[in-house]
Amino acid sequence: MAQGFSVLLLASTDPRRLKTPRALLPFGDTSILGRTLQAYIGLKPKEIIVVSADSAERIEESIGKAVESINLISVPDARGKVGLGIKLGLERLESEPQVLMIGLGDQPLLTKELLQSLLKKFEEGKGTIGVPVSQGIPGHPVIFAAEHLEALRALGDEDNYRSILLAHSEAISDSHFDETSFLRTAENPDEYRELLRLAGLPVPTPPQQVRQHY
Repeated sequence: MAQGFSVLLLASTDPRRLKTPRALLPFGDTSILGRTLQAYIGLKPKEIIVVSADSAERIEESIGKAVESINLISVPDARGKVGLGIKLGLERLESEPQVLMIGLGDQPLLTKELLQSLLKKFEEGKGTIGVPVSQGIPGHPVIFAAEHLEALRALGDEDNYRSILLAHSEAISDSHFDETSFLRTAENPDEYRELLRLAGLPVPTPPQQVRQHY
């Protein structure tokens, strides 16, 4: 397992103002963000930083005890601004990590075991950027070695790290999985219901009970 790695989760990159932010939608006995955090906490990283445009009080209420394991940054201006969220997260790091995992806060089907496998494949590969790929589609989280941190800090507020991937394509090590959890998020009501179904959780009916959050 990679030594000295940190996790940065972007929990609100959606520019829309949803009634209930995607990451805070109910998911079993917690929220989507709470379930996602369980997987990352299981990895025992040096630190986990969560950047969200939603209120700290609302986030803490939705994730319960998991809040004790994270460093939460609540910044309303971060809505829809991936680059800003990344830079704010990097500023909060207690120390420079050897490896940084950047993930999304609405991937509740990820497990500790899947993330461990991704880290292991990254370590065994020759690249300095690790990307999980399923069904030919790149997913999240993306892993960056320390040498790319300055490029991440130089991102514009509304940029994402795609520009870094394009500029350093030779450094990318793809890790292929049959598992689709790396791709699944709650972009819309149908995807939210599918996440619940795949997790074996009750799916609210009628559909309006889901749509009222969006």
